[in-house]
Amino acid sequence: MKRRDGLILWIVVITLALVAAMTAIFLFANENELCKKSEPCVQQWVSALSGWAGACTTIITLLFIRRQIVDAQRFHRQVLEAEHRPQIEMGRKVVRICRHAKISASVLPHYFKNVTDVGTIANAALEAKRSCDILTRIVEYKVLDRYMVTIATEDDDRLSEIRMQADTLQSSCQNLIAMSASPAGTEGVVLDAMSTIISVLPLTVDRLCDILEDVEAEAQKFLETFDAQVPVFTVGELTRDMLDLMGVDSVATKGAA
Repeated sequence: MKRRDGLILWIVVITLALVAAMTAIFLFANENELCKKSEPCVQQWVSALSGWAGACTTIITLLFIRRQIVDAQRFHRQVLEAEHRPQIEMGRKVVRICRHAKISASVLPHYFKNVTDVGTIANAALEAKRSCDILTRIVEYKVLDRYMVTIATEDDDRLSEIRMQADTLQSSCQNLIAMSASPAGTEGVVLDAMSTIISVLPLTVDRLCDILEDVEAEAQKFLETFDAQVPVFTVGELTRDMLDLMGVDSVATKGAA
């Protein structure tokens, strides 16, 4: 903003300087008298110069007023941000939580893509359950409840729906693990249970991600109201947070790699 105001001021100054230079050249280059003694044109020249001076003063005044308005708006935003700092930090945390949850939910269907027998079913279900555990931890964050009470504009049961779906996914994967490990369980029963999960899981995950998208979008809109920066997370930051949720030391993992 300062750079643009300075550029406009310099353009005005250069324009006025060019006009003054052209006027001076015209006056000194013209051999004829511009103002004869018998003509009262001195007042006209003074009036013209006064007009240019007034125009210059007006432009500078407008630039100054504009700068004052910008400073006042920035100060007002800073005051609002200071007053609503807890809510702003809460909104940023909600954005982060929603992105984590979407990553955890989106990978769940992929665990069952390469299943070929009962043994691989058990491994796939175990990996899926681990992601469901992470997803459950994320959606159980109390900050989401505080967000829905203090910030969210819609009064609905979206968080309850998220938690119910996460619990359902977790229970389904747990049952599949138990059936595949039970001696009494037959391969047909396990395959039927897996087919049920495969058919229901993508729809549940899509619905879950849609809800999280709505919550994240509303949190971002809230941050933009206060001109607060929406957090941008790198893949490394998201991976580190996911490892922390899994109980894995990301530093130790990096060192071992």
